[in-house]
Amino acid sequence: MHNNGKQNPPEQVMDVLVIGEALIDIVTTPEGTSEHPGGSPANVAYGLARLGVSTGLLTSMGTDRRGDALEEHLAGAGVTLLPGSRSLERTSTATGTIAPDGSASYAFDISWDVEPLDLGPTPPRVVHAGSISSFLSPGAGGVKAMLQQLRGECIITYDPNIRPALLGTHAEARQTFEELVQLASVVKLSDEDAEWLYPKKALEETATHILDLGAQLAVI
Repeated sequence: MHNNGKQNPPEQVMDVLVIGEALIDIVTTPEGTSEHPGGSPANVAYGLARLGVSTGLLTSMGTDRRGDALEEHLAGAGVTLLPGSRSLERTSTATGTIAPDGSASYAFDISWDVEPLDLGPTPPRVVHAGSISSFLSPGAGGVKAMLQQLRGECIITYDPNIRPALLGTHAEARQTFEELVQLASVVKLSDEDAEWLYPKKALEETATHILDLGAQLAVI
């Protein structure tokens, strides 16, 4: 059977589709090491499902024990893990090492790849995307393709959640950000995100710039 590159549609209609990374946060302190489910988009999906919102997550995680732990964590909140989400051999990790003086250093072992999902005739009411998954190739192309497909069909929210160490050059990251802003209804940034993307602009100027790019609402 010929595969056109898109995953089959989910069996149920969702209120919210979240697209983005799910990973394991590894925290190392002088007292020992612990692991916790993480990833900004996965956290959004988890919170929405806990609030009773019908939520699906399209992500990219491994067929390993860490992937099992993530799937169990998400399912426990009521998140529907969408087809193709366990496509990697190894689940991504973000490691934070806390020194005795309280200072922290971070290391990332992240892979991201996702195929656009065929949502069938009924799109979700809201699509949320962002964070590392909107910048990191090859999966970033799939994220953009889905937002292009869904623009005008539903509300699109976007949170870049900037992680400079993973984004390539500043110019490349800003170009990617602005291309996705043009597809979004709502754009949310932290003040640190805004200052990194536009170091010469005041926060109010950055918000105005985002609206000029086509967003209906900018939140910093």
